[in-house]
Amino acid sequence: MVESTLNEAPIIGLNLGVKKTGVCALDGVGGVDVLTSVSTGELNAFLDVLEEESGVPARVVADTPLQEEAPLGFRSFEQGFMQGLFSNTQVGLQPKDPSAPGPKLGPIKWWLRNHGLSWSNEFPAGTAGVSRETDANVALGLLVDPALLLEHRHALRFRYGRGKYLAPVVVAFDLLAQRQVVHPFFQPVLGDQPLSWAWLEGASNTSFEQKANAQADELIAALTCALLGTYELSGSATQIRDEDGHYLLPPAALIHDAWKRELSWILKDPTFADVQPPFKDL
Repeated sequence: MVESTLNEAPIIGLNLGVKKTGVCALDGVGGVDVLTSVSTGELNAFLDVLEEESGVPARVVADTPLQEEAPLGFRSFEQGFMQGLFSNTQVGLQPKDPSAPGPKLGPIKWWLRNHGLSWSNEFPAGTAGVSRETDANVALGLLVDPALLLEHRHALRFRYGRGKYLAPVVVAFDLLAQRQVVHPFFQPVLGDQPLSWAWLEGASNTSFEQKANAQADELIAALTCALLGTYELSGSATQIRDEDGHYLLPPAALIHDAWKRELSWILKDPTFADVQPPFKDL
């Protein structure tokens, strides 16, 4: 079993969008204080309220690079997640281009700087707190056998009756919630209770029968980001990075062996010589 950690400061997960942002705040003992969506334009004010109630976060984990200089395109470690089974022609965990148009990051960067948090690509972290980056589709997808994702990715696209493609993070969550895959990744917030859509609806006060698919996407991604922050704070999260950035990933012990082998095969190519993962020696 991989341990998370207890801490006094909160951990914030953000799924940043142009109009809406998924926000998850975990308290120091693993409880879900907040799991909701807010207007991106009101995000800083919302974070101020969280800070007044719980203090400056120890981690802010986002699905966007929160660093001083924005990336100019795909970084080398991201290009690794565009190969083999990760590609959109296969399982489809391929990340989005970090330089593509997206939410305005100036306000959230100002909030981080104003509260003394280190940039996401600064290693080691400062003492007050640090922001980190991930791709929730990649992170949650790594928990599930790629063969199972291939089997179910298209079968679930009409789950909400809207005929809309579901992001891999939703498909992976569904497989975990339906207990086709039993996995301890969510244990820091669940304890002994099983993962379920009912739990997610209760934690977020959201009925998914009445919401668009994107609502589930935002909430699951934000929750995944926050959980990765708890694992990193305990020193067990996986970091895959180069000099331009990084992703937090689940602890290596929780990543499915098939994905470990796939990453090992991809990253042994000389193209990825500057990537620093723990997978090359497999």
